[in-house]
Order: sequence, then structure tokens, then C-alpha cells
Amino acid sequence: MNFNADTFRALSSPTRLKIIKSLKARRKTQTELSDELNMHVSTVKEHLDKLENAGLVSINDEGYKWKYYSLTTSAEKLMFSTEISIVLPVSVLFMVAGMARLNAIRMFSNVSNSIQKSDQALPAMSESVLLETPKEVLTVPAPDYIAYAIVAVGVLLFAYAIYRLIKRR
Repeated sequence: MNFNADTFRALSSPTRLKIIKSLKARRKTQTELSDELNMHVSTVKEHLDKLENAGLVSINDEGYKWKYYSLTTSAEKLMFSTEISIVLPVSVLFMVAGMARLNAIRMFSNVSNSIQKSDQALPAMSESVLLETPKEVLTVPAPDYIAYAIVAVGVLLFAYAIYRLIKRR
């Protein structure tokens, strides 16, 4: 799709963006759109004309009483590619953040265990080490369910993006 001034002007209106989102679900008539947006039919027609001039919306006139408006294939591709280009990196970010958190907890647990083992190996120094070391360092943390949840959200977002890619083809 070629981006020109008309395209950017068409996308700059919140009302036209609502129309595009509505037409993403299915094709609709002017009346359906005006009822959905609580606007007069003539106002919706002006917005649809601007979207049509920008190449984002097309009129499907099949010779019947109603004319249906739908997104053009280039507008659908634009919306689809934007959605995937946002969802995929966010899903990977969630997975990496969750794994980093789990890794940090494991490292903390290993350090805590090694401190406890060194305390047992050096009984003469253990009292002084225990007195100088905060109690939090000597405790082994419980499993971090937040980290597992973060990873799970990342996996679900990733699966959703893959599902959308497969469904699109």
C-alpha cells in the first residue's frame, strides 16, 4: 500500500479509525455504521468517501437496494501486519522477562545454598557469618509463580500470533 497525504489524513480522524475497526469484522452499510457510531448517515458518508479516496475502503454495489462498504485488501494487510508486528515482539519480551526472573531466582537460591554450606564447613566462623549476614540471604525462596505467569502470557501471545499467521494464509 502506498502511503500518501490522503491516507494519513484519512487515518488521522478517530471516527474514521472506528469505521475501519468496525469494517474489520465484516462489511456493513452506511446505516449500520451510523447506528453503530451514533452519527447521522450523511456524516458517516463523508467519512466513508474520504476513506474510499485514500484507498482504504471500497463500495460493493451488487445491484441491490443497499451498498456495502468493506476494507480493501491493502487495508486488511496493513492492519494484519501491524497487529502481528506488535504482538510477536511483546510475546517474546514477556517470555524473556519471565525466564530472566526465573534465572535470577535460581542464582539467588544457589548463592543462598552455598552460603549455608560454607557455614556448615567452617563451624568456627559460622556464628560470625550468621550474625553479619541478613536473614533474607539465608532463606531459600519459594517458587516464583509471577515469573511462571509472565512466561505463560508470553507463550499465549506467541501462540495467538502464530494462529493469526496461519489463519491468514
